[in-house]
Amino acid sequence: MNNGLFIQQFELLDRWNIPVAIPINTDDKEKNEMYATVESYEKKYGKNEKYEIKSILEMLKKVRDNKTDLSIDGVLPFTVDVTYEDIQLLEPELSGIISLVEYMKEEISEEELIEKIGEIPVIFTGEYPDIEKGGYFGIHTVKHIKEDYEMIPVFLNKKNVEEYNKGNHPTTETTIKELRNFYSKYGIIVEPQKEYWAVIKPEVI
Repeated sequence: MNNGLFIQQFELLDRWNIPVAIPINTDDKEKNEMYATVESYEKKYGKNEKYEIKSILEMLKKVRDNKTDLSIDGVLPFTVDVTYEDIQLLEPELSGIISLVEYMKEEISEEELIEKIGEIPVIFTGEYPDIEKGGYFGIHTVKHIKEDYEMIPVFLNKKNVEEYNKGNHPTTETTIKELRNFYSKYGIIVEPQKEYWAVIKPEVI
């Protein structure tokens, strides 16, 4: 199997928080190892070799930041060797999820979140007004549960917005900063159906 294709078909980003076994001591700093099961780890290193547990997202972030490669065991009957270039196929969604998880864990502020994801492509349900085009335009919003303002749901990929957009309304790709420049009175909720969802208040940008 083409390793880039594996990266996309295995949907690593949907499995971002799944724990994997990682060798504690390794001399090869240019390559990271990730074992989807303890059994696959012990098959290579034996039952007496200690390991640590990290999430898939932590490993992808390490590969991204260090520009290294990654071997994945325990998913297929053979080892899948993934290069840094293969991991780049997950961008810019990968960087978006990393930032959202950091915000969820309170490792970065709301302002820092905007700085990190403000220019990343997102998709919203609706269209910007177009005088020449005419016809449908507008946005879908949801009310904040506690605060007195509406929010525009945005998504990092087509699959997620399609699952949310049950009415099959038009969708538009944009960025959070562009969306806020046009609809400044609304808040934004990023990936409302995910564990790492985030609300950006109207006054932040």
